[in-house]
Amino acid sequence: MSIFKKKKNKSLFSEGMKIPKTAQNTIPFWEVYENGIFLVGEDKYTLLFSFENLDYKLLRDREQEEIYGNYEKLLNALPTDIHYQEFIMNSSINTEQLHKAMIPENRDIDNELYDNYYNDILESKINQSAEACAKKIMVIALSYVPQTKIDNVNVLFKYFRELQTYYNNLGVETHQLMPEEVFKIVHEYYHPFDTSEFMLPANYFSRGNRLKDYIAPSMFAFKAKETEVGPSLTRIMYVHSYDRELDDSFISELLDNNFKIAVSKHITRVDKGIALEKVRKEINDLQGKMETRREQNHKKGGNFIPFRMTDKLAELEELQQRLAGSTVELFEVSIFISLSAENKDDLEELTKYIKTKAAKHQVKVNHLVTLKK
Repeated sequence: MSIFKKKKNKSLFSEGMKIPKTAQNTIPFWEVYENGIFLVGEDKYTLLFSFENLDYKLLRDREQEEIYGNYEKLLNALPTDIHYQEFIMNSSINTEQLHKAMIPENRDIDNELYDNYYNDILESKINQSAEACAKKIMVIALSYVPQTKIDNVNVLFKYFRELQTYYNNLGVETHQLMPEEVFKIVHEYYHPFDTSEFMLPANYFSRGNRLKDYIAPSMFAFKAKETEVGPSLTRIMYVHSYDRELDDSFISELLDNNFKIAVSKHITRVDKGIALEKVRKEINDLQGKMETRREQNHKKGGNFIPFRMTDKLAELEELQQRLAGSTVELFEVSIFISLSAENKDDLEELTKYIKTKAAKHQVKVNHLVTLKK
């Protein structure tokens, strides 16, 4: 069984973090290697792979329970030194490609009237599809920071193969993303309304050009609650709190449209001993606050403890008991929602849409803000 602990997120740049000086420096990798490994920070390495969408809603209840059970096994198998991230992004349907595939230019049909009627129907269906939905770009990133000189970053491939087995049990195909595939995805995220195909010149290294020059937007301008990214606006929100369980249909509903939305879920398994120690500390801290409250109440002739404190204590004690079992693990989880629009009005409408979906699932979302230096 998996237990998720919400991580607190307040600002886009935390204290002491170096703010990028150029658009290129915002792109989140430092070096790229031929085997598909990315250096994304100080001694932090990442391997990325794609996975297919699984239409969970169409499955029977028993099948859904089986899928969820396998997903729990997948998360419980994560080593504590591996950071796991799921990234899902809406990608516009390429109507030009659909036209070429569904309406060939040269067709050998005698009845021209019938041919034109047939073309009109296909044209209408293509346009309806583009307006109603989007294809999904679905990526998983495994990140690892070697702790000693003998640690080998190639261990990421071992973990990838293990996760492949779990995803196969879910009926989901996966494959490792190689550098140019990753560049294309990053380019689409930074250029959400650019429908032209991303291409790298064959000789861009020999010409002395920097790779990030082909990916970066024309400019960044960080504001309080959104960022200008080239000609578009992007806002980052995060899941601040949710009910005891986060409904798995929440994320699918966020993306069930053709808006420029990306959801990023970050998961790290907490060592069982550390998890129990954290829970004990929270229990002791809360009991101390409750004792202080009793002393204050006694002086006033009362003995009332706020329900939020007693409810929280009961929740923590239950968590402590469950963690003591061999099948329960604790995870730290952060969920971020990226919204992009062509203007401020559309961005505000999209923000309202996200908040409405969140309220439906008893989820509270908030804005990431940029700290001013």
